[in-house]
Amino acid sequence: MKKQVCSQCGGEEWIKKLRVVDRGEDNARYDLALEMEMNPQAILFKERVNAPLHADVCAGCGLVLFQVSPVSLQMLKAGKQLTEERESADAKSGDFRNHPRYQEFLAEDAAYKFMEGSEVMLAFAQWLARKER
Repeated sequence: MKKQVCSQCGGEEWIKKLRVVDRGEDNARYDLALEMEMNPQAILFKERVNAPLHADVCAGCGLVLFQVSPVSLQMLKAGKQLTEERESADAKSGDFRNHPRYQEFLAEDAAYKFMEGSEVMLAFAQWLARKER
């Protein structure tokens, strides 16, 4: 595995995978996350994809690097791809379920119908990627 070298001090010792938290109302703790709105024009159903952040800190100088998990990164990439395809297809409602190939995707496996929003979005993006190869 490639060694992580600090871009500021050249150090190689890191404190890894720290949770990044915020405190909300009544001192409640919340993990900070990146959020992508797949349908930002919508008033209610914006189809959000969340990617919780974690941080690595250089033990030499304190430089902080924020990262998302590989699964979260996949979901963000899938969201980006579907958003771009939706915009290029100029779908009326902006929902990924209006993609021209969405019904074909559902027809291949009925189990997709029972998945939740971000799960089905990720499965659909992966299915599209396989079909385009």
